[in-house]
Amino acid sequence: MTDSLSNQSKPTIVSGNSSSRDLLWLGDIGREIITQTIKTKVGDSYFVLEQLEDNVLVAIIKSICSDTDLAKRIVFRIPKDLNLPREDLPEGIWFSGDAGSARNKPLLEDKDVMITAVGNRENPTDTLRHLEKINKSSFLHNSVKFWVERFENGDKAGVSKTIPLGETKKILSAAIDGFLSDNPKTLKGAADYIIAVRDLYEDGTELKKAFGIAFPVLKLPKDEFYFYHIKDATNYDQWKSLFNKAETERSGIINGNYNGNIFTREYLENNLKSIQKKLDGREKIKKIFKKAAEFPESNEAMLPLLDLDWSSDYVSEFLIKKESVKKKSLATRTWKILENELPSSSIQEQEKLQEIKSYLDSLPEKSEDISKDSDFFNNYYSTISRDSALTRDWENFIYPEKIECTDFAEGLLKSVIHLFPPELKKNDSSTSSKKISISLKPHQYRKFSEKVRAEMMQYFSIIYKDLRESLDNSHVSWNTNFFRGPEKGDPLLDWDDWVQQNDIKENRTKNGEGSWSINFIISQDNVIDPKKIILEWKFTKDSLASALGLFIGKVGKKKADPNCVSFKPLQVLHTSPQEFTGSSGLFETVSLKKKTSILTLTSRLEITNIDEIIKKTFEEKTYLVNEDFKKIFFSFKDFYIKAINSIPTEGFNYATGCNLYSKYLELLNAFKTISDSEEVRKLLLGPLIAVGTIQCRVGRSVFDIIPPWQPIRFFAIAKQHKQIANAINTILLNNETLKFGPEFSEGIKREAESPVEPPLLLGLDKSLQSGGTISLPTSHNHWFSLCSRENKSEESWSRSEGYLVGESVREILDSLTYYESVESISIEPNLLVIGADSEEYEEKFWSDTRKNENKIFLTLQNENEEISAKIYNSIAASSQFRTLDNESFWGRVKTRVFNGDLDTLLEQHNTIKNEEIRPYHIALLDMAGSKRARFRWTKVDWNVTIPKEQLLFPVDRKKFEFSEKTLSQVFLIDPLLTPIDEIFLRSVYRVSENISDKSCYSPEAIFFPVKELRADGSNSNTLGKIIKNSHLLADWVVTCDEMLTKQQLTQNEKLIIRCKKAKNSDSSVIVSSSASINSLNKKLDERLEQLGNNELKPSPEKIRNALFKEALTISGCVGLRAAKQIEPAGELIGLSLSKIIVEDLLKIQSQDAGENFKFSAFLMLDDYVSWFSQKDKGGNDQRADILAFGVSKNSEGKTIVHIIITECKYCKEETELKRSLEQTKNTFTRFIDILSPIEGGKQISLSIQGCFYKFSDMIMGADLSSISVSTSEFYDLLNDIRKGNAQFTLNGFSHYFCFGNSIESEITSHNVGTHEVFQQIFNKTDILELLKILAEKENAYEFILNKGERYRAAYKFVHVNTYKIGEVISSPQPSTTDETILTSATPPKLEEEKTIALKEFVLTKIEDETESPTSSAVTNEVKPNKENAIKSLPYGKHLDRLIIENAQPLRFSDGRIKWADEAARTLRIALAENGLSVTELKHVPTPNGCLVVFKGSSELGEKVIENLKEKILMTRSLKIGFTEAAKGEFRIFIESEKREAVPMWNLWKERKLERNKDGTNTKLILGLKELDGTILYLDPLSMDNEPHTLIAGGTGSGKSVLMRMMLLDIAATNNPEQAKIYIVDPKMGVDYGSLRKLPHMASPIVSEPDQSFQIFDEVIAEMNRRYALFAEEGNENLLDYNVHHPESKLPVIWLIHDELPQVMSDKDYNMEMSPKMKTLATKARAAGIFMILLAQRPDKDVLPPQIRDNLGNRLALKLPTEASSKIALDKSGAEFLLGKGHLAAKIGSRITYAQCPFLNREETQEAVQAIIEDNQKE
Repeated sequence: MTDSLSNQSKPTIVSGNSSSRDLLWLGDIGREIITQTIKTKVGDSYFVLEQLEDNVLVAIIKSICSDTDLAKRIVFRIPKDLNLPREDLPEGIWFSGDAGSARNKPLLEDKDVMITAVGNRENPTDTLRHLEKINKSSFLHNSVKFWVERFENGDKAGVSKTIPLGETKKILSAAIDGFLSDNPKTLKGAADYIIAVRDLYEDGTELKKAFGIAFPVLKLPKDEFYFYHIKDATNYDQWKSLFNKAETERSGIINGNYNGNIFTREYLENNLKSIQKKLDGREKIKKIFKKAAEFPESNEAMLPLLDLDWSSDYVSEFLIKKESVKKKSLATRTWKILENELPSSSIQEQEKLQEIKSYLDSLPEKSEDISKDSDFFNNYYSTISRDSALTRDWENFIYPEKIECTDFAEGLLKSVIHLFPPELKKNDSSTSSKKISISLKPHQYRKFSEKVRAEMMQYFSIIYKDLRESLDNSHVSWNTNFFRGPEKGDPLLDWDDWVQQNDIKENRTKNGEGSWSINFIISQDNVIDPKKIILEWKFTKDSLASALGLFIGKVGKKKADPNCVSFKPLQVLHTSPQEFTGSSGLFETVSLKKKTSILTLTSRLEITNIDEIIKKTFEEKTYLVNEDFKKIFFSFKDFYIKAINSIPTEGFNYATGCNLYSKYLELLNAFKTISDSEEVRKLLLGPLIAVGTIQCRVGRSVFDIIPPWQPIRFFAIAKQHKQIANAINTILLNNETLKFGPEFSEGIKREAESPVEPPLLLGLDKSLQSGGTISLPTSHNHWFSLCSRENKSEESWSRSEGYLVGESVREILDSLTYYESVESISIEPNLLVIGADSEEYEEKFWSDTRKNENKIFLTLQNENEEISAKIYNSIAASSQFRTLDNESFWGRVKTRVFNGDLDTLLEQHNTIKNEEIRPYHIALLDMAGSKRARFRWTKVDWNVTIPKEQLLFPVDRKKFEFSEKTLSQVFLIDPLLTPIDEIFLRSVYRVSENISDKSCYSPEAIFFPVKELRADGSNSNTLGKIIKNSHLLADWVVTCDEMLTKQQLTQNEKLIIRCKKAKNSDSSVIVSSSASINSLNKKLDERLEQLGNNELKPSPEKIRNALFKEALTISGCVGLRAAKQIEPAGELIGLSLSKIIVEDLLKIQSQDAGENFKFSAFLMLDDYVSWFSQKDKGGNDQRADILAFGVSKNSEGKTIVHIIITECKYCKEETELKRSLEQTKNTFTRFIDILSPIEGGKQISLSIQGCFYKFSDMIMGADLSSISVSTSEFYDLLNDIRKGNAQFTLNGFSHYFCFGNSIESEITSHNVGTHEVFQQIFNKTDILELLKILAEKENAYEFILNKGERYRAAYKFVHVNTYKIGEVISSPQPSTTDETILTSATPPKLEEEKTIALKEFVLTKIEDETESPTSSAVTNEVKPNKENAIKSLPYGKHLDRLIIENAQPLRFSDGRIKWADEAARTLRIALAENGLSVTELKHVPTPNGCLVVFKGSSELGEKVIENLKEKILMTRSLKIGFTEAAKGEFRIFIESEKREAVPMWNLWKERKLERNKDGTNTKLILGLKELDGTILYLDPLSMDNEPHTLIAGGTGSGKSVLMRMMLLDIAATNNPEQAKIYIVDPKMGVDYGSLRKLPHMASPIVSEPDQSFQIFDEVIAEMNRRYALFAEEGNENLLDYNVHHPESKLPVIWLIHDELPQVMSDKDYNMEMSPKMKTLATKARAAGIFMILLAQRPDKDVLPPQIRDNLGNRLALKLPTEASSKIALDKSGAEFLLGKGHLAAKIGSRITYAQCPFLNREETQEAVQAIIEDNQKE
């Protein structure tokens, strides 16, 4: 490698003297400040020059004296005692007195200005208050324009030339303003810096880069890209903030510190070691770093660092440790860049940003959902990739090199998925099975063993022993005994044996790094370059899990406790928390005080022996049981003892767990066979339910704990381990048919982190013979679960069991952000918390609004005087220390505590008298319903259980009761039960409620524990009054509650409702408003008026009322927006009309099919953005609006689920047609991938069962309509969906409601894979008819049917073939067949069943017997014939025919593909031979060769490969072309001897034409991308592209061919009224002869200079004419004008100037043409005029920097030198291009490589002739 400090000239720190440039600048600026002040004053002016350096003071005097006219008016009175240098100063300026005396002396008659001075000295004279002060502040404030003028005009002495700034002037002004506002240390230093920036800019450096490169003048390290990504370069605040940040953090570097942290030698030497590899070959940099590390306190040693670049020369990595740089989280840094870069002007864009913010706020430390997080990263890659460090962090986040977990089994599965991600399968040609190695992080065995805690190791060896045995040892190798030999044991298999065999001294300190975690290395095995992942398993110290060895009697050398589980398995263990010093106990957040532990590990175990209770009962009360029962009991007892005793040697073996499950199930069922009595319940059933549990007593409170050895929990652990082992084995077997989606991983993780088996416990007293309340799990850790006993009183609710205060505060702040985007408020937000019961609200508002600048007024209301006083006193106390940096807490958040009820608060605000006025913007109702909910057992119809082996996905616990809308019920356990859970629940109910066996064992019904809440608006109901009053007090009410429902809120109140699930809990967040109702009605009226009130039938009022009713059921989000803005009001109309069509469609078509329709459910897909988001070409989420489910039963009793996806648009014009269709397609594709992935070309996901669960939960959260089902049947239907026992149909529609007068109604079909979606356009007549149908409650689907047969065919249900997921099924003996079945019962009458058999999985595809309807009735169905193909193209018919005749499929030949595979393989070998370890991400064939993409690493670099090129060519016959470092990647291009041309016909055929809203096309084809084979476009109207273009290329590079193809594309996609072309070509137009006859040519091709000037003058005149016209008509730009003036549209003008070097080298031509080019470059965009300049060598002699900087689109073909490439692209690389159309295009910030299209001259002439014929008027 060669050493290079910088490619730019480096400014030096200016020392200066009285004649230096900086003093000339300061003198002139000071003079201009004085001149401006004189002009604004009336009468005489008196100035004092104060607090200025002597040389600056002298410079100002000199500059004033040089202005003869100004000097005549001034009398100088400069005190002699200032001792200023007198050289070159007039003798008459000196004064004998001081400045005060100078002021008091009268002026001469011919003078009106006096100037005196005090220099840098203080002058106490009071008279100075009457003088105009000229000081440092004068230069920094309100003087920016003088600095800019000086920058533009150069030095007075003529050292530099005048620089025309054009549009850049705005950026320069903002930059200088921001710099001066940051108060630079000295004026000379400020001037030196601005001069250095000017010099760089004059030499051709981009302005924003120049400001960073000039940093050394300010004694800051050079940083070329410091200002490069500033969002709004015309905003001085953004510049000021960045200058301030640089000064604060980096100004101390020269003095040996960064951001106040002093550098030490050791610190810098360690940093230097970490970047040694990066510095290979860069000896100068390395030498500077070494000296700085050796003498960090020396200015001389640190000074050279300033001339190195902060990033490219690794200064930042040398000075700052990585962890120091990453002060902000991934989410915070991502939000910052997206917030700055993404648009936010419209409501939709603001909502989009809020969705992004919500997603990022919930981002975990490590990716838990790879699919979801990958989608997000891919969607916003174009923005995130601007920060390379952020991009790397995202890649590490999604596929990290380190994974942390608390459950080793789940962490191991996650690691294997990361090692073999399904996304990379396409690049893995291997079909053989995979292998992994599991080892401990390298340590000396004794160091590891004596560091870790014994109790942690004992837990691991016990819990995960069975997992190890279940993994296929031919694919998984365990290397965890430090290669000590098998006789020495394994610390993970048996810790106690390991300690004994290896003479280990165990760690007893409980502290130290690594004491409570184990670091594993999970790596690919038997591969050359194995990928590795660090898996850190974290253990909770001082938790119950740490006593597992004590509990089961495995405690090493110690004697086991006689009461341990191994000795007495049938027991309940008792404990009380004990104080200890250290961290908090495991369950303290729920019930216990801090610094307590559930158990003192040295305590003696105290138990209640259930075996003795049962034995005594059998002996003394023989009449209670029969012999059969005894036999069953002893069978369970014997096997449970056997199972417990097998734990130390076998762990939680799956076969043992299955047998234990069966024995316990049989025992509990046996109670049905014996006579019922209270004695049976108390003496037998109660104790046997409690077997294997722990009771913890804290004072009078009792908690129950489920440990791993509880019989049901034993099986749950074994099942989860078996599922994970099967999943890992399947991945390693290289099964490409299956993949593991996020829902599968979520279920696996949930089973470990929040196990639901058993679902509850029975809370008994210590003797286990009385008591009888239920105990519900509240928290979990390492398979131990703490259960809290349910209090049946109304006051039983406590916040610790539900929703946290912080989550409620975050929800109200999120709602406030949305409120401010919808409502226009000019005052600080006024917030109200109703029923605030804790000072924690105020604390959370304080912490969560710390970054906000706006004030918030907060009222905390509670009618309880004691609680209010407590809150007030706490806030008053805490506020005393909340003052940071003179920023008062009370200045930002003003809190008021109100003691009183809401009626009193209403009276205080006079709200009752004037209901239109709401004193608060937002009120929070936090758990108002949950606090009032009551516990009860409720009867539920029951006829189903789920298999015991099934993965348990989360279930919505809301309970429906269709008959009572004011009643809300929530299940306290999951309503899906396995057989053991069912009998266990029945048994708990029986004992708890002391119920007879007949009622509790009824097979038709079961009793569930629930919380219930009743709410209505009557005065007798407290909650109803609170709801009513809260809506009178606030515009919006945010309700965070587990109990309150949308139906309860709206029962007696007319509200607009927005409902969603809380981010981190099962609670609902409901935003409701009664204040917005009137304004919503007004906005709806405004929208309806656009249709004409006279045409609205039956009446506008009835229609509005009907729309309002629909608004409540569709989208409160849209409703709240529509109350304030007319555009969302139109959206609401479209949603309402779509809904009634789909609702009637579901009902009627189901009935026509002979189905018994049950209900329909509607929801907005925006509420499920994370699940349904799809990435489109632009990187944005595009999804449909409405998701509808229609559920019915067919004649055979099969559940049928009809899914309809609908995107709605309500517009006046057709501009959104394409977007509407794309949103429909994207969402439809997502559902195909879920329901029928093989049809979509995807792998079948084991997450499909989780998706079915998701569907059920979505239905429960949706608005239900057309309900003809009982509550019990409703749950049966949901269970069918969850279990996969349902057949599905799927339809997609784009409903486009266009109320413009010219549109015709129609329906069209569009392919999505093998399926179709339909787009229907409704014209104004259709809309009016549908509104009438809505108001009069008629059938909207019949309206569709009446339109004809092709409409009927389009709306017919389409069945999809889906897949069913089954369970882990294992026989009792581990040696027999174990398999995972991905299917359940086969539905009746299947016509086809296809089975794919694997070692671990069996997958069955179920195809529905119903034939999918065809769409032959749709007239415009695309058929595979020539005429239809021609009709599908967007050009003229003659050109279309040519394209179809000549175009070939856009693909590479088989030979090219095979060559690319071999070339990539050979390159990998060649790099490995040269010591480079690389990871290939992909390789793609290109027209010119093969592009190989490697994962970025420190070993790869452009200069590294450059040095290997010749060697690889000689040894491997590979010719390497260009190389490129990208975000997280390194790309190497391999040249091919044979190149494949890219005919323009092919690209014309494949392109998707996207016209502008005025009908023009400015999106031009440039070529075929090397990276992905898609088409590369240039669009000067796009916000991502610039308006003007530079094409650079040497002779033979293909420059003129590219220009010809671009001109052809302009003519092919625009008529002559839409586009005009001017061509200036000094070569007499020889390259464009075939284009001369195009009707788009505005004039003949010109070549003479005078003609060229005339063309440019003509275009400039047209530009000025257009701007005058736009100003007169009130339009912003050409598109805006054309859209609003369709009768007088103006064409887009394309101005091409070829062969610039030939003419611009002529001085006269250059001087004449340059100003014209500058004018167009800076002003022409809005006028629709775009300039394309072509040059062989685009240096500054040909193109001045000011012109070149405005040619933002750079198209470089092969250039002769590296210097030319740097001028064209700002980097090297174009010199390595292959010529003949090989292109490097810099459009925006990224460089894209492509091959330009080509037509020979004959083909070009044919295309031109076809375009001419297409434009001939008939």
